[in-house]
Amino acid sequence: MSLLTEALNQRFNDLDEVKDVSNHGCQGGVSGFIYYSEIRDFFFKYEDEINAELFELDLDFTDAPHESRMDLNGLITWAVWVIVESYCHQRLEAAEEITAVV
Repeated sequence: MSLLTEALNQRFNDLDEVKDVSNHGCQGGVSGFIYYSEIRDFFFKYEDEINAELFELDLDFTDAPHESRMDLNGLITWAVWVIVESYCHQRLEAAEEITAVV
């Protein structure tokens, strides 16, 4: 398991919150991913893994919405939110598969 996945597993220990992020995204505010300082810290700590995940999703910084490309903070926020939302989608799908099997 990657360090990025471990960090997200530790942060998102409430399946209801995972579901909220999966359904509504990060724009409504997700603790730990609101302020530029926390988003930048997270990005630079896991930068290589975030870039690898974006590549796996067939995304790069040119895919960011125009308003996110206006400055570095916007690009970093977009990248982190994409990764957090993708993680929550995958985690929710896995939880729903387990529930369906049981």
